[in-house]
Amino acid sequence: MPYTFVHPGFIYPLKRWKPHLFSTTGWVFGSIAPDYAFLLRLTNPRFHLFQYDWKTILFLIFPMALLSAVYFHVVIRNILMDAAPPRLQAQLNHYRSFNFLSHLRKNWFSVSSSILMAILLHLLLDLTVHFDAYTFQHIAWVFYMNYVVGIMYYYLAMYIPAITLSIAGAYFLYRWLFDEGFRIRNITELLTYHSSRKLLTSFLVVAAIFGSIKILLTGIESGFAIDTLAIGGTNGMLISFFITPTLFYLRNYFRNNGQQ
Repeated sequence: MPYTFVHPGFIYPLKRWKPHLFSTTGWVFGSIAPDYAFLLRLTNPRFHLFQYDWKTILFLIFPMALLSAVYFHVVIRNILMDAAPPRLQAQLNHYRSFNFLSHLRKNWFSVSSSILMAILLHLLLDLTVHFDAYTFQHIAWVFYMNYVVGIMYYYLAMYIPAITLSIAGAYFLYRWLFDEGFRIRNITELLTYHSSRKLLTSFLVVAAIFGSIKILLTGIESGFAIDTLAIGGTNGMLISFFITPTLFYLRNYFRNNGQQ
């Protein structure tokens, strides 16, 4: 499957086509919510908590995406903006007063349809790269009569389609950010500005802790060490995306209340 964090990039062509018809927030969280199984699946790395049928999509994945969108705007968004370098803050300042709950009440159909469309696109993209690697392996064995070549075809079928789509998604995501005014200099500023560096360091520490816990609980699967490390790392970053800003939010809340 394409890498979790590049899935939002595949929304970019739709955003260019009809920028005001759908909800960007709905698109983003709808596109990553199907991989929330990473958050909940702490044992068997091959066991899927989500069955991806209509019942699961409508009554589990969709609500989780919607709640994530609300939580992002209520708790996370302004914490990220407060930590951003001055230049980036100026670019994003018009989002600071955006009331997502009010927007959701007035545009519930747009937000809901965007989430659902993004979920379905995510599942479609995952389906397109789920080749039967064993079939490719056996065909190679029969055609070349060589065990090593068969193994090579197996791993090519496993990884090349996913890597190719991941690169495409990363490119679309880059184009999206570029259109929004994000430049390479912003990355340099994020890495050097004290507030953003502190938040980023905290994010990486929390991600490493939870990613390590995931790997310790599941173990490294024989023959699929790359998969295990990628899943563990993704698990850690998904959890840290929600936990780290929340910790900063609570720190600010208690600090402000303590000064009153």
